[in-house]
Amino acid sequence: MLHLKEIKKKCIFIKNEINMLMIGPIEILLFATLLLSLVVTALALASKNKSNVGFIVWGVFILAVPFVGAVACILSSLLDRKKARTV
Repeated sequence: MLHLKEIKKKCIFIKNEINMLMIGPIEILLFATLLLSLVVTALALASKNKSNVGFIVWGVFILAVPFVGAVACILSSLLDRKKARTV
């Protein structure tokens, strides 16, 4: 049988482990700001570089899967610019 001191030590250890995994409001705000800036940048690049249908396809992709869609659109735009410079 565990003694009271041992139980308290285990509870404190578990509490500290849980606190290390918690995400606070600052982290949520930073992540939301990063995600919003990526989405806005990707939509702006898609509107400049794509046709109307291409923009709609990219827009749906960006809004459906925000992080992956935004990063893919930004990379696609950068690769298109790089190809245009070399050709």
